[in-house]
Amino acid sequence: GKKAGHTWSMRWHHLKLPKPFKGEPYRLTVKCAGIVGNVWLKAMTPAAGRITDSYLMTSVQNMQGTIRAAGTGSKAAGVRVVITEYEQPDKVVKTVGPLAGTVQDDGWSLEEKFDWKDATLWSLARPHLYRYRLELLDGAGEVIDRLFPIRFGFREVWTEGGHFMLNNRRITLNMDIHTPLATKGGW
Repeated sequence: GKKAGHTWSMRWHHLKLPKPFKGEPYRLTVKCAGIVGNVWLKAMTPAAGRITDSYLMTSVQNMQGTIRAAGTGSKAAGVRVVITEYEQPDKVVKTVGPLAGTVQDDGWSLEEKFDWKDATLWSLARPHLYRYRLELLDGAGEVIDRLFPIRFGFREVWTEGGHFMLNNRRITLNMDIHTPLATKGGW
């Protein structure tokens, strides 16, 4: 066979496959060190639209989230953000959108803030986690692409008065002198 591409752990990957040779079906082989979880194969029409990138940032100081996303496709009309509990993936705790992106020649992009006043904060004592997924919508509000759920914690680190802060609490960071970086003259 011929190698069509590769991907990384917990990331989707888009493969452009040529037309079948002499009408014969494709055979897909996945080589890996082990599969933990589900594997999905999805055939998509390229013109419909795809989500190609996303990033969710949280701000404890403002109790807001910011979603950055980009994609392709001529039929993409909006993006919806769906946030669920990590331990209960069917329990939706927040839905944002549809959000309109900025259309460019090579696709679309968006950066949008949203309020989230009742978010459960992540901490060392209680590392509460969520999952988010993006859904790309067409003009009728139908989902034409969906990003696999991505794990995150609602947290923020910043400096204030010369101190590190984590979620409005002062934290102290200590260096471990036994790390390889410290013992090889990195400090």
